[in-house]
Amino acid sequence: MSDARIKLIEKAMKDPAFRAKLIADPKAAIEKELGRKLPDGVTVRVVEDAPNAVHLVLPPAPAKGQLTDAELETAAGGALPTFVCGGATWTEYRVC
Repeated sequence: MSDARIKLIEKAMKDPAFRAKLIADPKAAIEKELGRKLPDGVTVRVVEDAPNAVHLVLPPAPAKGQLTDAELETAAGGALPTFVCGGATWTEYRVC
């Protein structure tokens, strides 16, 4: 975890007013606390954890035409094609 995240979380745990601002307007609260503006177009979401909640953060979907990690692995030589030589029965098949 980055130092900035640790700083923000620690302050939110100690300062109820900051925690409330962080939940209500996270981008503004973070910008004020860090003393710098976040880039335009950046969205910040703060989720208050709960014992009965599960949070799952997914990475962005691949852009159209972009290879998935599995496709990249195959393209980079991570997998070889398997050829099966046949026999009369399944037990006679073998990798050639």
